[in-house]
Amino acid sequence: MKFTEYTVEGFGTFPIDMLRYDGSSPAREEDSHRIEATFAGPNSAPGPTRLVRRQNDEDDWEPHKKRWESFGWSVVEIL
Repeated sequence: MKFTEYTVEGFGTFPIDMLRYDGSSPAREEDSHRIEATFAGPNSAPGPTRLVRRQNDEDDWEPHKKRWESFGWSVVEIL
């Protein structure tokens, strides 16, 4: 089993469906709080949010960058 961590940034409400779509979850508790903070209002910008995906060792996976961009968010780093 391996993990892929990546960081996203954006403006406005966090696209929760992307967690399902990319099979990911917040990497740390502080990232969960950043996601939650985006629901406070339309002008929220929580800063970088780190996510993690657990996958099989042979799986060569990357986040769906174009889909993130369609929500106004960007994948800024893949660790």
